[in-house]
Amino acid sequence: MHRIFRTPELVRLIVSYAACEEEHNTFDGAPHFSHEDSQRLLAGLARTSTIFTDAALDFLWGDLGYGPDVLFLVLRLLPRDCARMLLDNEGNVVSLVADRPLVQADWARILWYSKRVKTYEHESYWSAPACLGPLCLILSTLPTTLLFPNLLELSWCFRGENETQLLSRFLSSSLQEVWFSGDTRSVLWASAALSSQNRTLVGFSATFANHTSVALDVFGSFLGSWTFIPNSRTIKGTTFAAAFRQ
Repeated sequence: MHRIFRTPELVRLIVSYAACEEEHNTFDGAPHFSHEDSQRLLAGLARTSTIFTDAALDFLWGDLGYGPDVLFLVLRLLPRDCARMLLDNEGNVVSLVADRPLVQADWARILWYSKRVKTYEHESYWSAPACLGPLCLILSTLPTTLLFPNLLELSWCFRGENETQLLSRFLSSSLQEVWFSGDTRSVLWASAALSSQNRTLVGFSATFANHTSVALDVFGSFLGSWTFIPNSRTIKGTTFAAAFRQ
């Protein structure tokens, strides 16, 4: 192996061309791949050599965006005798069945990939009773506190108070952008839980489903640990959004 590949920064730079990073597309002669081609290239690099495995998987799982259901992809990594997901004709999960209790060894493969996830949007079907209960049961055996410990962006629409237990598995201290929506109680609980353990938040948005109006300064006082940027303003209505600084 050439000594150049012993430098992680250079390996990451090489892999980033396959990842189609924006800064590299500005250079003359830089490759321009479609998202699908980029994903295939990264998957190929990850399998080609252990030199590229970590960097390629970081880009592959970290750049999934809001398209695919990341939780679905992660749960598919469980051993087949642990759980089953039943899908409708459109590929949405209609029920989740836990066949046996999970042990720490069952999570090893999942955590190898889930630590690389940077963006998560919670799909509504996970909140249905046929999925929510079994999902909480499965995640209760998680050997770590968080499923995605390095998460940067989180979007969550609450459809019931029972989701707060599930949400706690996604409130990473590394979060920078968060979007909450749904009933007032759930949004306030989630926001308070987030503010108690997150000091790196850059952007935050919340939408109440029952037409509740909350002034930004009042909401900021409720959260306590966040300081508003001076030019933020009070927004009346069902939606408010603000950026925060520490």
